[in-house]
Amino acid sequence: MNFNARAASLSEVRQKEGYLIIATDIAARGIDLPETTHIYNFDLPRTAVDYLHRAGRTGRKPFSDKKCVVTSIIASEERFVLKRYENELFFACEELVLSL
Repeated sequence: MNFNARAASLSEVRQKEGYLIIATDIAARGIDLPETTHIYNFDLPRTAVDYLHRAGRTGRKPFSDKKCVVTSIIASEERFVLKRYENELFFACEELVLSL
């Protein structure tokens, strides 16, 4: 999408009461949707900075007082990557283990 088409799409989303956006890392930078309450990572970004952009561009103060929950769905082998991001960016994750 070119810049103008992307801006028009985001403007349209901002006008709606409830919305769901599915995007790639390319869209993670430059999106500012302060009313977002949930972000789901179906894969981990390659770097901590990419994680920050993916999770940190939405639901943030001073633009919003709403709490934003970020959920990363990962395999147990990927836990060390998320732990590295926690250490580098100074945040903590709550781990929920699903057993099948």
